[in-house]
Amino acid sequence: MAPVTNARVLFASIPKGFPVPGETTVYDTAQKIDLEGVPLNSGFLIKTLVLSVDPYMRNRMHGPEKKSYSPPFALGAPLIGYGVGVVLRSENSDVAVGKYVYGIIPHQQYSIIGGMQGLSFLQKDPKLPWTVFVGAAGMPGMGIRRAPHDDGLTILRQDRLLRMEGILTREKGKETVVLHLDRSPTYHSRVKRPSSPPAEVRSARRPFFISMKEENNNSALRMVIQLAKRDGLKVIASAGSEEKVKFMREIGADVAFNYKTTNTREVLEREGPIDVYWDNVGGEILEAALDNANDYARFLLCGSISGYNTGHQGVRNLNQLYGKAATMYGVLVFRLQAKYDREFYEVIPPALASGELKYTEDVSRGLETVGEMILRVQEGRNTGKAVVVVAEEPTTRLSCCKCAEAPGYSDLLIEVLVLERWNDFMSSDAAELSRVFAKAPTFLLVNLKYKGPSFFGGAVPDRQMFLTILHVACLVVGAMTASVGQHVRIQNDDPLIFFHGRWDTAPETWWSGSGFKINVQDLSSLTLNLGPNTTAPVIALGISVDYAPFFSLNASAGANVIPLALRPQKKLPGATTVVRINAEMYFDSQMNLESIDLNPGARLVPYVPSKLAFEFIGDSFSTGYTTPEGIIQAWDFLIGETFKAEESVVAQPGAALVDILSYGNTEDTSYYYDPIHNYTTPWNFRRDVPERTHIVVHIGANDAAQNVTQELFVSTYIDFFGQMRLPLLTMNIFADVTQWGWPSPDGPNAYYYTGAYQEVLDARRSLGDRNMFLVNCTGWVTYADVYPDDLHPNVEGHMKIAGLFQDYLENWGLHPLKEWSNP
Repeated sequence: MAPVTNARVLFASIPKGFPVPGETTVYDTAQKIDLEGVPLNSGFLIKTLVLSVDPYMRNRMHGPEKKSYSPPFALGAPLIGYGVGVVLRSENSDVAVGKYVYGIIPHQQYSIIGGMQGLSFLQKDPKLPWTVFVGAAGMPGMGIRRAPHDDGLTILRQDRLLRMEGILTREKGKETVVLHLDRSPTYHSRVKRPSSPPAEVRSARRPFFISMKEENNNSALRMVIQLAKRDGLKVIASAGSEEKVKFMREIGADVAFNYKTTNTREVLEREGPIDVYWDNVGGEILEAALDNANDYARFLLCGSISGYNTGHQGVRNLNQLYGKAATMYGVLVFRLQAKYDREFYEVIPPALASGELKYTEDVSRGLETVGEMILRVQEGRNTGKAVVVVAEEPTTRLSCCKCAEAPGYSDLLIEVLVLERWNDFMSSDAAELSRVFAKAPTFLLVNLKYKGPSFFGGAVPDRQMFLTILHVACLVVGAMTASVGQHVRIQNDDPLIFFHGRWDTAPETWWSGSGFKINVQDLSSLTLNLGPNTTAPVIALGISVDYAPFFSLNASAGANVIPLALRPQKKLPGATTVVRINAEMYFDSQMNLESIDLNPGARLVPYVPSKLAFEFIGDSFSTGYTTPEGIIQAWDFLIGETFKAEESVVAQPGAALVDILSYGNTEDTSYYYDPIHNYTTPWNFRRDVPERTHIVVHIGANDAAQNVTQELFVSTYIDFFGQMRLPLLTMNIFADVTQWGWPSPDGPNAYYYTGAYQEVLDARRSLGDRNMFLVNCTGWVTYADVYPDDLHPNVEGHMKIAGLFQDYLENWGLHPLKEWSNP
């Protein structure tokens, strides 16, 4: 096939102010591409359909010397941003031709993509154009709805679901909230619940409302207003024109004003004080919000577009934060990357398609309009979500109405890709069609839609063309049917995989007890595909099916069939099965998850996490050190199972608080310098999942063994808990080592740091920490739990300690759940 033009939008120069089309960005048509012959190198070729233009793009137009959470655009290279493309060719077995992908893609007509990193598959909704999937149903889409299981609010943001429980509302109807969006929001991420103000303060709160400033009339703001009103909130909104003010009133805003003709500070003084402020602007508006904040207000900073083109103005009244005991958060949504995709797409696109949620767009056509659209957004001249349509999608469809030989695909919609040369498809003969029909559905309802002379040369397709289209459709369906017959492959970034513990982004883990859970419908077989970084020759895994006791299984890099032993009732159609998989050991325990293969017809369904989530922080004692089956026989793991809680264990043999054995990290130095460990964090628990309800800390023995003084140990422990409190403001924390002691070979226990833990607790209490508790474990470990084999302790000892700790928790007021959250 002859090469075709591959037009691009290049980042040509760093702007000093507003980006200038033709200078900052340049439309380039010099590049050519052979769509059929260009090497893919195991990747896939996409055709760009639509691109999103967003305010944050200006913040990437800088040099490499400027440090930012988002890297700069590369000079001389195409811009990159959110978009939708369709796969034309593929050498990646997981990416089929005809699939639609969404995510960060280059601003050019055709692109070769190496893998699905940063991308996700989209399902076409015939009621919605692709432009919506980069707007209201894409990255800039934001809304507020009631969380399904609590009294808080949920932020639907980007293609993610951002839970704001405890941030947007502490007491319904008693708080004032401001969401200020000057233009389309940038990225947001999960934020933690701060300490609640006193009850007498909460009860005095003014009516709950939301105030927003909006300059682009974007889809994000519309969704906020509509969903906030649906939740019964009072909405205050600002915009840059009377037309936009009128529109916001029409969709439900209680108070709407033109910030260009009305003093925002006066409005806030009249309608405040503010309890929550969502800021995408910065500058004077942020200062006004601080001056009008209520006591215990929360500020969510997700952008500062007022300074993107004119320079950032520093905020001059941060003293209001401590004067009003307010809290300020910086939030980025991409850190949630795939966790809430499924839930977002189940909620927002249907609401948009049905008209329940309304949206508007400012659409330009042609890649050459990108530069002008970027400037329009920065100047606030766009009248809706800014989107550039690069190419129309294929218009020929074949819809299967009866698939006798492809069960489960009765509603399959096949997109037939129309490339540049239809003659390539005209060579099919009867033998080829017969071969293809053997794999394809036996009945097809064909609906041809075509546009003008550019499609079928202006003529209605003849019989040969009809057979050609049918031929291509059958090839596609046949390939899909064949692949489905082998297995259902679940990639490691599937949001329905519920990870727990500490993982890196590969994903890989080497932490004892870290693992994942899946809930599978119609499961009969499961194969775990582990990557090359998995410990060789084998890694010990703990496996539990439907909450049965864990059993050990040795696995290795490659395919590993997991024995299921399903009960009869679990084999009935529609039945679900929960499979839990953990890394067992405290060493040689690297698990590199690549994918999971299920039997044909099986599918993942959401795993409902327990209401309890424990995290255990410690040393070898908490890893199951010296037990035959590692963590699954350890006291802390047994506690999690007894209480039917999610749990994570951050523990390593030799771990110490003071910089001795573990060098200030959660790993012994021998692990820290191991080259396969591609990240090792300090005592930092922000990465650990899931979000915890209770934390248990067992630490100190290795500090004592290294002759760390009690004074140094106490000061380090106090600082340790202070650092832990930053992300875990209201968590119940149990320090469980008071007078623990350890038996010696001749019998008596050797105690360490007598009274030190009480000092730590007293210091934290003096700082106002009322959610920390000391567990007196004197006498819990005896000679029989350790000797004569000098174990750490033995299995019976772990069981005894688990029972004693359960007694403590129940006396404290925490009781085991009656059943797991999943049936």
